Amino acid sequence: MKVTAQEEYGFRCILQIAQAEPNRHISCAEIARAERISVPYAAKLLNILRRAGLVKSSTGVKGGYRLGHDPQEITVLEILKVLDGDLLVSDFADFCKCFAGLQERCVHYKDSCCVRSVWSTISTHIEGTLGRITLGELVAHDESTMSATIAARFGEDAARRGWV
Repeated sequence: MKVTAQEEYGFRCILQIAQAEPNRHISCAEIARAERISVPYAAKLLNILRRAGLVKSSTGVKGGYRLGHDPQEITVLEILKVLDGDLLVSDFADFCKCFAGLQERCVHYKDSCCVRSVWSTISTHIEGTLGRITLGELVAHDESTMSATIAARFGEDAARRGWV
């Protein structure tokens, strides 16, 4: 799994909003400054999140951004999918077209393909894990307690290896 810059910075932008005081709107400029990114780039990312309903915006002197839902209802998976689509190849029929070499389809398309099943299994596990972690949980914990939460939920071995 490769996390794009758009996913990383967009995720950090929504975390800034989630960490703000309750009922406080945070400006695009504040978010950009906190994340050390340009205001136009922050605005682009916030607009993507706004169109998806994950954040709401208001104008005026006390305007800015706030979460569109309770942070316990927003999953990491939802945020990442909104920011850049699929994390891995989710349509494995298209997978065979993506890696076809010089052919229209992969030479193994009609055969049983063990490679396709590996990527499918990995994708299912990653999406399942990210779909169980909420924005609220991330905001409520620091790094050490979040590692303990992940270890309890997904297994000590996974957390120790840094898989989750």
